[in-house]
Amino acid sequence: MTHRLQHILVGTDFTDASLVAIKTALHLARRHGARVTVLHVGSGYVHEGGWPLFMEISWQQARAEMAQALKMRLERFVAQVDTHDVTVELHVDVGWAPMQLVDRAEEWRCDLTVVSAGNTGPVEAFFLGSTAEELVRIARGDVLIVRDGVKDVFGHIVVGTDFSPNSDAAVEFARTLALGGESVLDLVHVYKDPGEASIFTVASDDDRHRYREHLREQKQAAFDGFLHKHHVERLEHHLLTGRASRALCAHAAEAHADLIVVGSHGQGRLRDMFLGSTAEKTVRHASSSVAVVRMPVQREPSD
Repeated sequence: MTHRLQHILVGTDFTDASLVAIKTALHLARRHGARVTVLHVGSGYVHEGGWPLFMEISWQQARAEMAQALKMRLERFVAQVDTHDVTVELHVDVGWAPMQLVDRAEEWRCDLTVVSAGNTGPVEAFFLGSTAEELVRIARGDVLIVRDGVKDVFGHIVVGTDFSPNSDAAVEFARTLALGGESVLDLVHVYKDPGEASIFTVASDDDRHRYREHLREQKQAAFDGFLHKHHVERLEHHLLTGRASRALCAHAAEAHADLIVVGSHGQGRLRDMFLGSTAEKTVRHASSSVAVVRMPVQREPSD
């Protein structure tokens, strides 16, 4: 069962790319009747050190003045977009941007965090972790990484699935963004070709063919069950072989998809910090926007 978004958090670093993220968040807010909070995270307002000893400085006042200056800059930046019919709040914070976005999203009970993929090209993105990638690693809620322009409606949504509960969450999130049935949902399952296993190289050609056919039949049966559980209108499906993130991104590019949705296990901050996930690799290699969906977390009732 789909649900409407109620509170969307969008991060900005005052770049043109982050302006696109804000516009996308506003489009979604209008469609869902949600409110939007725009957050800018500075690396540090004032550093206590390096100043001559004879200078008398009120650090508390300096931080307050810097925060006010950033807030005014944020107001001017957001004024470039049309915010009519949407309740918009502006906040500035200090610290490591991905962590602040995660903490504020949880504190303010946001349903979705929206950020831009940034302006880096494929080479830079491979060697340098972006805010988007770091956010995907540590987020505890759903994240939308925006690229390739503003989309009022995601007309073609590719959903990666491994038949797990995380995939159930990904499909339901995709249905949420396909509000009104205006979008085509394209469910994709990718499995590894058995030829990647060393033992497979000594088998006969006939044995290889039979095993491949048997494996594909197994995967198709599991896929059919998953499709039956998530029956929706305008549904496409594809069973592919290869490495999950690359096959998913290649299929989405070939289909001219507007969005890829993937589920994430969210095993914890330390695990995700050191191990590259399918979600993170999809964010890195996709040419479209990417949504990373977490399993719903049981929240304690508020006072």
